[in-house]
Amino acid sequence: MTAAHHDATFSGEAIADALADRLAWCLHPASAGESQERAAGDLAQRVQAALSEPIDFPAISQAMIPGDRVTLTVEAMVPELVDTVGTVVQWLANHDVGGIDVVVSDDASDELMMDLAQRLGAAAKATRHQSDRRDSLMYLVADAGAEPVYVNRQLADADFVLPIRCRRSAIAGQSVGPDQSDPAGVYPVFSDSASLQRFTRQPNDDAGFRQNLSMTIGIQAVMWVEPTIDGQANRITCQIVSDAEHHNEPTEISKGVSPDQCRANAVVVIVDGDSHQQTWMNVARAAVAGARHLNEDGLLVIWSQLQKDPPERLGAILQRFVDSGVLELPSRSDPVESDDGFPVVSPAEPLAKAFAQVMQDARVVLHSHLADEVVEDLGWGTVGSVKQLVRLLESQKEVGLIRAAQFLGPELPETVADPNHIRPVDDTEQQSSIDRQDDTDSQDDGSESPL
Repeated sequence: MTAAHHDATFSGEAIADALADRLAWCLHPASAGESQERAAGDLAQRVQAALSEPIDFPAISQAMIPGDRVTLTVEAMVPELVDTVGTVVQWLANHDVGGIDVVVSDDASDELMMDLAQRLGAAAKATRHQSDRRDSLMYLVADAGAEPVYVNRQLADADFVLPIRCRRSAIAGQSVGPDQSDPAGVYPVFSDSASLQRFTRQPNDDAGFRQNLSMTIGIQAVMWVEPTIDGQANRITCQIVSDAEHHNEPTEISKGVSPDQCRANAVVVIVDGDSHQQTWMNVARAAVAGARHLNEDGLLVIWSQLQKDPPERLGAILQRFVDSGVLELPSRSDPVESDDGFPVVSPAEPLAKAFAQVMQDARVVLHSHLADEVVEDLGWGTVGSVKQLVRLLESQKEVGLIRAAQFLGPELPETVADPNHIRPVDDTEQQSSIDRQDDTDSQDDGSESPL
């Protein structure tokens, strides 16, 4: 396949307009409702207001005493993360804290960490969570199976911990519900790799255990950042941890169809947001969200602005899955432990589990800024422009669209799949989408302007 011309200036709204004549329904996070006004004030004002006036909780400054060491745990998918965290750090620095540490979830990109470090300067130190390094972990409690649970050491050492989380919608469905993960967002995201593996294989539904985690660390409140339909930060609130379990809201829709009735033979999912939202983990979240609404053997188009190649071994794992019907995960077939005795899991594995689950029922086509050969190595087709997308879907009478789709998928995409129960993929089905896109590309001379 020749290299496709990729739209550099796309917008989800432009895609929605281009597909309007065949669009059956459109889903997006509830907080991103098109009819809902954007939250008042600029980002800094919204962050400061959330810290000063939490919901049913005193000002965050009143929960601390001068000299307290503060740790912020931050989910990498938080919209406008750099400016949001930067404003929180500045606000805390003005309230006589003894020091500030920022720990970002391990799916944070190198670019995000560099931009965050530049934004924070000397005001705080930002690190990415490392789940297999004993020197960055501390034992906290034993889980229901008497297995040790470690958490990031900076959480355990802090006097005050404030999680900064992204408010996601659960209507797209996920095998790990909001009541199965720690409402403060610490477990298993900021725990050790062994605990994370156990959780993804057998989610812990012990409410007492989860509550004990937050109480042991001393987490009192959580900051929630809600996304707009274009992947930016909208409403920002702080609330007590006990209310955080009810954070998931229903998805808003258009076309008058209830979310559970939104099905189509072709679904387009858009990873809206800035460059920090354009990650493989968010593509996996969006893909899982789209597959929930796709009829069997349907066409799933993932519209992203990815620029970074997939993790090493992802293509090889998925190709073996397509060829043999067996999802071979190195952590199971050839487990490796770090020098500290924690399991080492390749970044490709959680993505492979999620994508294999999607590929068994869908033909996948991706828009990105990657070389076509890189995408084809995953067993996927490519689409390079909005015009090509319209042609690709011209035989579909009804198409579904999901905006800001990464916020409708599970926080941990790998939890949707049990590798032992993923059925084989029909290689001819996957190839048909690629062949069809080859035909589409052959009609383009590569010089068309974006729609």
